[in-house]
Amino acid sequence: MMKKYPFFYYLILFLLLVAGVIFWYLLLSRYFKENMPQGNPPVSVIGQPSYIRGGYYTIKPIDRDKVIIDTISRRKIVSDLVNIAIKDTVYQTHLFVKDFAQQFDTVQYRIRYIDSTINYVQVKVKEQERMAFKQQVKQQLSKYPLLVWDEALFDKEVALDANDHYWRMENLYPIRSLDASHLKVAVIDNGFDLKHLSIANKWIKPYNATDNSQEVSPSAINHGTAVASLILGNQFQDIHGMIPSCKLIPIKVADANGFMTSTYIVKGLLYAVKNHADVVNISLGANLEGLEGTPEAFQKAYIDNEGKDEEAFWKELFQYAEQNKTVVVLAAGNDNVLTGFDPFQRSEITIKVGAVNKNNQKADFSNYGAYTTLYAPGEELKVALAGGGTEITQGTSFAAPIVSAFLIALRTKYPQLSAKELIAQLMKNTTEKNQLTILYNKTF
Repeated sequence: MMKKYPFFYYLILFLLLVAGVIFWYLLLSRYFKENMPQGNPPVSVIGQPSYIRGGYYTIKPIDRDKVIIDTISRRKIVSDLVNIAIKDTVYQTHLFVKDFAQQFDTVQYRIRYIDSTINYVQVKVKEQERMAFKQQVKQQLSKYPLLVWDEALFDKEVALDANDHYWRMENLYPIRSLDASHLKVAVIDNGFDLKHLSIANKWIKPYNATDNSQEVSPSAINHGTAVASLILGNQFQDIHGMIPSCKLIPIKVADANGFMTSTYIVKGLLYAVKNHADVVNISLGANLEGLEGTPEAFQKAYIDNEGKDEEAFWKELFQYAEQNKTVVVLAAGNDNVLTGFDPFQRSEITIKVGAVNKNNQKADFSNYGAYTTLYAPGEELKVALAGGGTEITQGTSFAAPIVSAFLIALRTKYPQLSAKELIAQLMKNTTEKNQLTILYNKTF
């Protein structure tokens, strides 16, 4: 006969069972919270070793209070961030991180971001230790072939049409009727008004490099919308893009505070290449305001001797783009100094575009020199204005997309050419005036 127990005995057993379930639930919840990545890692870091935690995959907006003018380069940089990349792809990022943690106090030198796709790490340091740290990391981790550089800011180039004059002057009207519907141009910029009638229904795969989202709305300053409208804009009021049949990949690289940095540009370019962009337009660059009037001998010496780590990194990255048949077009800059003062502009396989006025003379603001590949119209251009209107603008930022559009046109005729071969075809479509190499259509 089964023994009967009093009711309180079963109550105690039940309460013990409930307490056990709660205990294990809390314990396991804490374990997973502390040890599992938070959210979805960006596409570029899928496949990272599991012990590199998810927090390293999120780039935080730039702190305005940490932006300074570097006393050597006279560029805007983030004073407490240092970028590190391993040149040789045989090395794995998680091994470097492990060795880094053994050599450096990771509280004092905190790893802020990791991207194993390009063997890249960003480190947060004390402002006063930034210069010394850049040397120390190379010395103490000398077994790795490292590139080390500052986090530079890429300012949108401030700018102010009668576009018909330019299209006739450069014989560009014929390319407007070409079928480029199978081709893609990526524009890396500060944001886009995707509802603007000039570019509505023209875009695919939008990407925000600062938070890995598809939200690419523009900042307060109109720039990305204007650049895109020059390349492929629909007929809107009295403006029309150069080659409206192609597709736009809009890539935003301005964070919540409006800053654009090296890291965002890198992520944006990788996204463009991996999504098979035929041309990438980057109408951004370091703000070198105040350098105008600096002796050219000083500028040349700086280009020859300084910023070499950053130069090497960009060259390798642009080489990756070239190997994937993607042509990269850069604005030369609006500071009336030598193109190439910004290490971002020193790769031989990118196209750097200066600006000319209606008389085919160098625009007063345009950068110039040996690193400038060619020139295109850059004054009094009418473009789409975020919010639904248009505006008249100027700058090398708007000369570059004219060349980007012409490259898309060339790709319709020469689909099998490599990036270098396509650039060679581009240079056949130029004319020499006023000692400048200027875009002029001879193919179509």
